[in-house]
Amino acid sequence: MILLTLLIFSLIVSRAYTKNLGRSVKKAPRTDKSSVKLSPESVAQFPKVSVIVPAYNEAENIRDCAIAMRESTPLSADNLEVLIVGDRSTDDTKAIGQTLQQHLNDPRLKILAGQPRPTNQLPG
Repeated sequence: MILLTLLIFSLIVSRAYTKNLGRSVKKAPRTDKSSVKLSPESVAQFPKVSVIVPAYNEAENIRDCAIAMRESTPLSADNLEVLIVGDRSTDDTKAIGQTLQQHLNDPRLKILAGQPRPTNQLPG
């Protein structure tokens, strides 16, 4: 009986949490890319930003990640670089990254090979 009560309670709390989360997401501020207009003067004030993405066995996610970062800002290659570091994946992460780099032809996107993993490192 106690387990059933706990199960029902956890379902009610989970439902309330999900409902509140949904409301929060709907109320969260959004940026409309068309409303983001940067003048050359304001862009010149931006420091160069390097986004480093370590990618180990991220074949399922790396394409969406790279495209999202690329499309999230109008900053040019003078102010932004996205470095995807292939961390010696055993899947197609590096190949997918290289294909993206070729197809998108975006100078902000760079695919780098990481150093070999240390021999004493535990598998991750």
